[in-house]
Amino acid sequence: MTAKYCGELPTTPSISGWECEHTDFLGVTDGTNSPPGTKCRAKCHAGFSLKSRNEITHNIFGKQVKSIGFGTGYIRCNEEGLWSPRDYLEDVECVKSSCSTLRKPEFGSLFPELCLSNSVPLNTQCLILCSTGFYPKHGRIRTCSKGYQWFPEDTPLCVRLPATPRPYIHCPSDVNVDLMPGMSSAYVKIPQPQANMDWYRSVSNLQTIFRRLKVFVIK
Repeated sequence: MTAKYCGELPTTPSISGWECEHTDFLGVTDGTNSPPGTKCRAKCHAGFSLKSRNEITHNIFGKQVKSIGFGTGYIRCNEEGLWSPRDYLEDVECVKSSCSTLRKPEFGSLFPELCLSNSVPLNTQCLILCSTGFYPKHGRIRTCSKGYQWFPEDTPLCVRLPATPRPYIHCPSDVNVDLMPGMSSAYVKIPQPQANMDWYRSVSNLQTIFRRLKVFVIK
């Protein structure tokens, strides 16, 4: 006697659902109330793909070598109303096949948009663009690396730049030099201005300082 339907499909945390088909109806269903002859294929969560582990024997240089082959991974509803093979979940697994989506950082964005998708291909590089006044913690680049893990880490952060004091410069007073009779030049030592910034590293600061300094030569 042929059963009317098969029961619920087996499941594991790695399987997100099922895609089923039957010769007597068109389209794809989720496997609910499946009649005999229905075949189903498990669906994995985003970033994972289904692999069916089948042991295959190869003859390599006269030696029998066993390896794991990957098939289609279907399970079928038989005439007894049972899903076959019964050990289906022992023969299939959901294997990580891409990096998961990166979370858009607060006070920033990611480029390209592919980085925000549910599955990011291996070796994809994502650029973190932070808003004005923020900088990307742990660098600007995230790479989908070996093992489908984000490097250096998978949580982009835009951190606020530390507050900086308003720069100031206090220039020394004017320098007056009296030349001795018969002299046409004199050595003048200009005191260093007082500042709260590293003015040695700024050419513009130096130019500003010397514009404000006045040396009067009196003959």
